[in-house]
Amino acid sequence: MVSQSTKRVKLMKFEASRCAPCRYMVPIIDSVLKDSLYSNVELVNVNVDDETGQEAARKFSVRSIPTFILLDNKDQVVDILIGTASEDQVREFLSKR
Repeated sequence: MVSQSTKRVKLMKFEASRCAPCRYMVPIIDSVLKDSLYSNVELVNVNVDDETGQEAARKFSVRSIPTFILLDNKDQVVDILIGTASEDQVREFLSKR
């Protein structure tokens, strides 16, 4: 689920295919991550509908989707964003890395 890379920060996106707000966030996240400023951010999609995703959601105490968890290069939680957000809000969130 989470790679063991030590050079990149990770943006874990907890989602489900049935979740309209999750689908709403897809183009926003894609647009932000295309910016070279965020080239060191690895997107990790976590589907809470499958067993592995449910396990990860429990580990990080995810209670609603979409939830975004920013991990540093040592897999420590930097910040958490819950719900939908604008592109500017996502950029501000990622600036905490």
